[in-house]
Amino acid sequence: MGHEAFGVDLAALQQAEQGVRDAVAEIGEEGMGMRKRVWEGSMSVGHDGLAEALGDFGARWEWGVRYLVDDGVDTADALSDTRAWYQKVDDEAIGLLKDGLQLSFGDPTGEMGQWSEKSWSEIRDATTPDYSVESFVEMTEQSGQRVEQVTGWDVPSVGDR
Repeated sequence: MGHEAFGVDLAALQQAEQGVRDAVAEIGEEGMGMRKRVWEGSMSVGHDGLAEALGDFGARWEWGVRYLVDDGVDTADALSDTRAWYQKVDDEAIGLLKDGLQLSFGDPTGEMGQWSEKSWSEIRDATTPDYSVESFVEMTEQSGQRVEQVTGWDVPSVGDR
């Protein structure tokens, strides 16, 4: 089992949040105003006790819907906050990993954090060694120049050998 077993699907959290918000909106539209609809309908039942009971039911129904809507909004907000925190931690972890790669493979004189903005393919290209003949020739000549600078010895270039 690899890292796939541990993770959070940020898109799924976004979909869940939107689904809860959509459901809350629909419940709010359909559920509110029940007292008025029931009261208007209870006028035609012909019995005062039944009309009063239906009116009471409508009022309680609206309170129940209010609680459902409030709980739904709280749930959607919690999903949004959770997604935001996971995204923040992901971004920070990626930044730290890129900083570590920059410290290990990047220009030691460069400014820290330069690699934070690079894509992974740019980092891969920057950390993949060049084993071409041209690269070895260039490296040998640079090394020879450095030896000459430090010691004063004349180091023949690769082409002179």
